[in-house]
Amino acid sequence: MPSEIVKSGCKINIYLKILGKRSDGYHELDTLFWPLPDPHDELEITWAGKGITVLCGRDGIDPNDNTLTRAYALYTSASGHAPGCIVHLAKGVPSGAGLGGGSADAAALLLKLNEYAPRPLDEEAMLAVASGVGADVPFFLRAEPCFAEGTGERLKPFRGHARKGFLVIVCPDVKVSTAKAYSLWDAAQKNLTDLCNVHKRDFPDSGKPLRYENDFEPVIFSEYPLLADIKKKLLDFSAYSALMTGSGSALYAVFFDGKSAQRAKDVLSGCKNLRVFGVYASVFPVSVDSDSVGV
Repeated sequence: MPSEIVKSGCKINIYLKILGKRSDGYHELDTLFWPLPDPHDELEITWAGKGITVLCGRDGIDPNDNTLTRAYALYTSASGHAPGCIVHLAKGVPSGAGLGGGSADAAALLLKLNEYAPRPLDEEAMLAVASGVGADVPFFLRAEPCFAEGTGERLKPFRGHARKGFLVIVCPDVKVSTAKAYSLWDAAQKNLTDLCNVHKRDFPDSGKPLRYENDFEPVIFSEYPLLADIKKKLLDFSAYSALMTGSGSALYAVFFDGKSAQRAKDVLSGCKNLRVFGVYASVFPVSVDSDSVGV
């Protein structure tokens, strides 16, 4: 079978609420995942050899232990289908940015493995495999806007009002460990009273207003003041909302004016140690149907 190239996108969190720490050590979340086609990674998959070989150049990824190798191991164990494959991974999504690039890669490989399996796994089994790889991976199997609860595995499609807009994503040269982010959040709970630093403007839409917010921001911004500075700069360009995605370090801004978005992208692209992506013409949520929340 010849090689094939698969593109895997990324996501932003429109909001992210941490509901508390569970007895198993994980945290209960309430979030809205929003998929993006870009920035994206590319997986060149050659079906040959035995097992999985991951080639990722100088991207700082352990070729023997990554989301692709874990996805392959769990899928083959669940399905009995274990074709040899060589994956050349070209990273376009910055690692450690909260954009879910590694999770999207894993989902892309799972879907390809299942496509060629003589006895494909059903949706429930695929979601179980995906959950074993990582909390965001089930979402990327669907790649549609979804509310998520639990650790991110309980999904429900978004229903609400969205407007056409433009997106600017800023990725500083900072990597935030997810484990460290949760540790900081846990430690702050005794003294932290205002969890969400929200920037929001009201629109005359029916339904439940949607707040762009991220409970990680106060603790992460205290540890990495540069991220707070970037958010302020984005808001200074009249963004509808600017927010850190996931546990960071990437921030994004939604604009409903293309000229403002382009100006923000142009100015921030000239700053040192920042990777800037955009401007994407897409739709972004501004309100939620009252019966669509809750998974």
